[in-house]
Amino acid sequence: MLEGIVGWPEEFSARYREAGLWEDVTVAEMVERTAKRVPNRTALIAGDRHMTYAALMSDVDRLAAALHALGLRADDRVVVQLPNIPEFVTVYLALNRIGAIPVMALRAHRHAEVRHFIRASGAVAYVIADVIGNFDYREMAAEMVVEFPALAHVIVVGVARPGQVSLNGLIDAVDERATADTDASLKDVRVDAMAVSTMLLSGGTTSMSKLIP
Repeated sequence: MLEGIVGWPEEFSARYREAGLWEDVTVAEMVERTAKRVPNRTALIAGDRHMTYAALMSDVDRLAAALHALGLRADDRVVVQLPNIPEFVTVYLALNRIGAIPVMALRAHRHAEVRHFIRASGAVAYVIADVIGNFDYREMAAEMVVEFPALAHVIVVGVARPGQVSLNGLIDAVDERATADTDASLKDVRVDAMAVSTMLLSGGTTSMSKLIP
C-alpha cells in the first residue's frame, strides 16, 4: 500500500467480496477479460480510426513491457497530460498493468499546475502530446526535467525532442510478433487490486488542485 494511504476496513472488504461486489481485479485486468471474450469487437473509435479490443490490448501489453523496461514499477507516479485520444487509453491501461499510478493532469494545465503535480506526487515520468493548438508541451516538459531531477522520462505522443521518448517508438520497439517475450517480461508483475490505481485532481477552488488517490 502506498505510504500515507488508509485502506478499507477489513470488515467492509470482506462483506463486499462475499457479496460478489469486489473481484480483486485491476482496471487493466477487467479490460483484458473483455478482450479475451470479444477480441474482434470495436473498443475505441476516434474519427475514422477504429481499434478492436485485441489490437488495444496488444498495444497495452507492449507499452507496459516497454515502460517496465524503462524502470517504471508499482507505485511510481506518472503525470499524464493527454487530450481525448486513443493513446490516452493505451497509456492509462499500460500504467495500470504494471501498477504505476497516473496523475491525471488536464490539457489546459500549464507550468504552475504541472510543477505542482510533479512536486506533490514525486513523479518519475511525464506523458504528453507534442503540440495542441499553438502550445508545445515538449518545451514545458523540458523545463520540468531541469527543475526536477527525479523526472527521468518524458514520453511524447507525436514527435519527441532530444532527451524525450516517442510513445509509438516504445510500442513499436516491442515486436508485436514477440508475444511470448512480452508476456515473459511481465509474467512476474503482480499488481495489488487494492492498491492506488489513479490520482485524480480536486477542483482547486481555494488553491492548487490536491491529488486524490
